[in-house]
Order: sequence, then structure tokens, then C-alpha cells
Amino acid sequence: MSDEPRLPLARLLLVGALVPAVFSALDHWLLDRLGVHPSDTFHLIFTMGVFIVQVGLMGWLCGRLLDDPRWRWGLFVWSWLLVDLHIFTAAGQISGTWHPRMLPQSLFAAQVGLTLIWAILGTTTWMIRLPVCAVMGTVLSVPLQGGSGFARELASAQVIALACQCLVLRWRGFRLVRVEGPASDLPPTTSASTQLQTVQFSIRHVLYWTTSLAVVLGVLRALDLMSLSALLGLFPRFESSVIGPLTAGLVIAGVFVIAVWAALGSGPVWLRMSVLLLALPTGGFVLAVLHYHDYANRYRIVGRQSFWLEFWYRDIWFAVWVILAGSLLFASLIILRVLGYRLVRTAKPRPVVGVNGV
Repeated sequence: MSDEPRLPLARLLLVGALVPAVFSALDHWLLDRLGVHPSDTFHLIFTMGVFIVQVGLMGWLCGRLLDDPRWRWGLFVWSWLLVDLHIFTAAGQISGTWHPRMLPQSLFAAQVGLTLIWAILGTTTWMIRLPVCAVMGTVLSVPLQGGSGFARELASAQVIALACQCLVLRWRGFRLVRVEGPASDLPPTTSASTQLQTVQFSIRHVLYWTTSLAVVLGVLRALDLMSLSALLGLFPRFESSVIGPLTAGLVIAGVFVIAVWAALGSGPVWLRMSVLLLALPTGGFVLAVLHYHDYANRYRIVGRQSFWLEFWYRDIWFAVWVILAGSLLFASLIILRVLGYRLVRTAKPRPVVGVNGV
């Protein structure tokens, strides 16, 4: 009997044709309506939410219905590209102040966070994982360069804080490991040969690294960031106190870690979802309050209006930003949950001891 992955035609047509066609029709309708009413706040947030639901649903369908990894990941990545294109289109149709225009950046911030998490906590060989993540992170960071002040500093602070938290998790032994399914990454305890793998640096890895470096340098050159002074000014470029942006970065990184745990951690579903649904608005409110005080201190505002009036018209957008970013990160990890991946703490392989202690 053949061991080739099963690929029923009905499943492929459903995931590869019917569902994307429905998503595209819905997205075109939403974007057309957004073009007619570019300042409609509710429709803007609803459109971003629909994009998040599409990523989660497409991940669940690809992980559950497609057995061939080539079709599974190919269609999932293709759905991501379509969503990113629609996000760019939506960003170009938003009018008004810069506060609503920052919402599409939250979805790219979630993708940058996902790339960083995979780079640090992933189990794919580092010779492939790191250059791929470098390219993806560089490209996805381009839309985050817009804006000024607190919003611009937030992107750098988020990356720094999330990287530190992920490094601590990796130091503690946590990895994104496939623990369920026929292709589990956990080595059998009775096999000594599978507990230690050595990967030699081959010409294929050289091509990965050189191609990735070329793409990264090309993007940096296009953004005029090749000078040392420009690079030092990016991480981070704080115009006022460093405490506010760094605290905000820690808040977002904490929400992202909770989203990863809710998607790939252990525990009952009701507990993980309850914690996530509580963390998203709480983290968003904290970030909005931080922006309220940072804005007042940065521009030396005296004789301000009431707190709630300013908070509702200017600072509440940062709360929505956190909710959208955390939700997208959770939705993008659903496919890994379906495939059996978990964030687990792996033990270091122990040497095999023979009968005579050798």
C-alpha cells in the first residue's frame, strides 16, 4: 500500500478554491464599502477583524483537511499573502487622523512577532530558520516605519521586549515542538541515535544565507538605513522618556506570549481562552493609558480637557491596536495547534549508559 499523503479532490477544492473565493468576494465588498466611507470607525475595525478570522479559519482548514504538507503550507502562505494585500489596500483607503491609520500596522506587528517567536523558539534547523526569519521580519517591518512619536517608538520597543522574553523561554528549555501526530518531533526514549542530530553546513545553507542577506540589505538600502547613525537611531529612537515606550513594549510582548500560550499551551480550552480574552483588553487599556501620559509629557500640554474625552478620541486606538495584534497572532497559530505543535519544555538528551556503565 502506498504511503503517499492522501489528498481527496473534494477537500482540495474546498480549501483551495471555494473558501478563498468566498473570502475574496467578502474582502472586496468590505474594501469597497471602506472606500465609500473611509472614516467609518466601526467598519474599519470590523474589516480588520474579518481578516483575522480568515487567517484562523484558513489555518484550521489547512491543518485539518490537507494531508500533503506541500499543499497545506502552500495554500496557507497564499492566504497570508492575500490578507496582506488587502491590508495594504485598506490602509490606503483610510482617511482622517493618524490614529485609525495605525490599525493596519497592528496586523503587521503581529506577523513580526510571529516571525520572531519562530526564530527563537522554533525547532527547525537554525541554518534555515534564521535567514528565513530575517527576510520575513525585515519585509514585514517596513509598514511599521510609518507614524511618529510614541507609535514609531512602539515598534522597536515591542521587538526588543518580545525578543528578551522569548530568549528567556528558550533558556528555560521551551520549544515549539510537534508532540502529536505521526511526525512527532519528540525522540523515542529507547533510541539513542535519534537523541542527537548533527547537521553539517552545506552549499544549500550557504545559498539560504546569502540570498537572505541580499534581500535584507536591499530593503535597508531602499529605506536609506545603511549608515551606522541611521541604524543606531532605530533601536530605539526615543524622543522623550525611555520608560513609557519600553513599558508599552513589555505590555505588548506579554500579550503576545499569552496569545502563544492560549494557542499552543497546555490546559483546558475554557481557561486558555478566558485568560486571552481578559489579557487583550487589559493590555490594550494599559497601553492607551501609557500613550495618554506620554502624549501629555512629550508635548507639554497644560490645561487639558477631561481624561475620558481625550482618552476616547485619541488613546483608545492603542487599545484596539493591541486587541487586533494579539488576536491575529493567536489566529495564525491555530494551524500549528491542529497539527499537534505545542510550546513545551524539552529535556536535554542524556547519554546512554550500557550494562557496564559504558
